[in-house]
Amino acid sequence: MPFPGWGPFEGPDSVDLDEQAKRSIAAAAIPVPEGVAKGVVRLTGEQRFDVPVVVVCPEFTAGQAQEWVGAGEVPELAKAKHIDFIDIDSGHWPMVTKPAELARLLAAAAAQA
Repeated sequence: MPFPGWGPFEGPDSVDLDEQAKRSIAAAAIPVPEGVAKGVVRLTGEQRFDVPVVVVCPEFTAGQAQEWVGAGEVPELAKAKHIDFIDIDSGHWPMVTKPAELARLLAAAAAQA
């Protein structure tokens, strides 16, 4: 599966990417076998729910993510015993558009864990 182009990412996902960033991401994208993108992973170890989880919320808010989890739309996260939600004002690629802020948020989350 090659990079699908920017059409599927229009809107909040890519709103903060300039044309140069889009060109760079597209040029660096490496096609992957379809199974990588569409494969199903089945996790069975119950101890996974003891691992602290941090959900970085870029193109959606922490409030939206909490609603999705509470509504059962993300069953794996609903079972997590410790979950934090962190807002970052960006699109889907904060590592490109806000790398320092993302690093600071992740470092702070790791320090609290």
